[in-house]
Amino acid sequence: MSVSTHLGDLDIVQRLPGVPGFSGLAERAVVVAPFRLTLNVASRGDLIAMKRAAGRAIAVADLEELERDDG
Repeated sequence: MSVSTHLGDLDIVQRLPGVPGFSGLAERAVVVAPFRLTLNVASRGDLIAMKRAAGRAIAVADLEELERDDG
């Protein structure tokens, strides 16, 4: 499921093969606090795993950008 907002699209995924469940993701999550909210965000490694598992064209494009950011 994807939700479009004025800040961009947000993908909501329940399960992907090869990606840990919520508790595994939560253990490695990065805490951010934008707009006085505290949010747990998937770690970079978990984000990459989710993008690979999704395999959609936009996820592949995101992977290319993430890999480019690695140097």
